[in-house]
Amino acid sequence: MAEIVVSIAAKVAELLVVPIGKHICYPFKYDSNMEDLKQQVEKLINARDRMQHSVDKAKRQGDEIEKDVEKWLNSVDALAAQLVVKSIIDGEEDRAKKKLCSIVLAIPDHKHP
Repeated sequence: MAEIVVSIAAKVAELLVVPIGKHICYPFKYDSNMEDLKQQVEKLINARDRMQHSVDKAKRQGDEIEKDVEKWLNSVDALAAQLVVKSIIDGEEDRAKKKLCSIVLAIPDHKHP
């Protein structure tokens, strides 16, 4: 009988401790997770810039730009703008203002060829 109780208690502990442990670790990994996120966002912005250069070149050559490419560029621009707003809210106003200026200057007017 004792073996059954110990077995059940061990299984319950296993099923509870692992998920709870993951949630408890989040605050301790916050800084590294945020640094990883910043690096990934920077990679995304760099990819957007490379794509924009290709689009600009194609437009100068008279090529038509696919809708999904324009949609992707717009979605990256929107994400970048949201991140700037979030930075301002989180108290990184100066850094966010600089980032916003670089984004605004980099965003072309997609409506005009």
